[in-house]
Amino acid sequence: MARRKKRIPTPPYRSCYEEDQAANLKKRKVAFDYELKQYTFHMPSTKRGLICDSCGSTKMKQQAKYTPDFTLYYKGSRKKRFIIVETKGKMLAPVRNKDAAFVEEYPDIDYRLVFMANNKLSRTSKTRYSDWATKVGIKYAVGDIPDAWLKELGYKVPKNYDTEIRKYYGI
Repeated sequence: MARRKKRIPTPPYRSCYEEDQAANLKKRKVAFDYELKQYTFHMPSTKRGLICDSCGSTKMKQQAKYTPDFTLYYKGSRKKRFIIVETKGKMLAPVRNKDAAFVEEYPDIDYRLVFMANNKLSRTSKTRYSDWATKVGIKYAVGDIPDAWLKELGYKVPKNYDTEIRKYYGI
């Protein structure tokens, strides 16, 4: 049996999943930007044994940077109102910690996750990505960016769109 060729994402996208989501948004004629802005925030330090010189606290924070995948704009808002959508294939613990810290520091930003699959956090865990997102308070979807999110942004979604998407992806 012949081996399947590995698909490589075309620049500027970092993964084929991001590229597919962008193609999906372009097909739906949704106004979006890819990796537009970088946010700076603070998250709990991963270094152990640190103690603050001034107050003696062991709960140290470190500065981190985050660049979201997609910024989706409300229709007709001239890029003033938006939601941030991050696409995730695999969500390891450091990424989960970073996402939780980002949401905690920027509660006024509408931040959402789209998982490639609703996997378990680890082999031994019973908790799935969706369970974690619910616990942290992040809206999520599995697969593609849902029609409901686009309707919320003010875009019209055709009734037969789901069938078109299945044809596009060959499902």
